[in-house]
Amino acid sequence: MVRILLFQILVFFVLGNTAFSQATKVYGVVLNEQNEQIPFVTIQEKGQKNSVVTDLKGNYSILLIDTTNAILIFSFSGYSKMEMPVNGRKIVDVVMSDFITKDVEEVVVIGYGSAKSKELTGASTKVGGENIEKLNISRVDQALQV
Repeated sequence: MVRILLFQILVFFVLGNTAFSQATKVYGVVLNEQNEQIPFVTIQEKGQKNSVVTDLKGNYSILLIDTTNAILIFSFSGYSKMEMPVNGRKIVDVVMSDFITKDVEEVVVIGYGSAKSKELTGASTKVGGENIEKLNISRVDQALQV
C-alpha cells in the first residue's frame, strides 16, 4: 500500500511539473519597411516581466510565460510601438513602421531624455531639415554650430 501511495505521489510530481512547465519559446526577426533588420528592439510579453532585445541582425527568441494568450510588444525609438498576438505560433516575424511625424507632438531632445516643448524650461533652438540641406557640411554637428 505504501509503495502504491509513493508511486502515485512520484507520478503526480513528475507529470504535474511537466504539465505546468510547458513554456513556449518564440523566435523571429524584426524588420523595417525597407526590409532591413533592426537591432536592439525591445520585445516584452504583455502583462509579464520577461523581455528580450534583438541582436545585431534583428533576431530574437523569448520564452513565454502565458502560453495561451501571449501578446508580444515591440518597441524601438523612432518606430511605432506594436502589439502582436502569438496565437500559438513558434515564429513571429514583424515589420515595424516609422513614426508618422504629423501625429507626434513636438518633442525636444535634451541630451539625456526628451520632453514636450511646452514643458521645457530654459534655452532651446530648432534646426529644420530644410535649413540643413542648404548648408555645405559633412557632419551633423557642423550644422548645429551655424
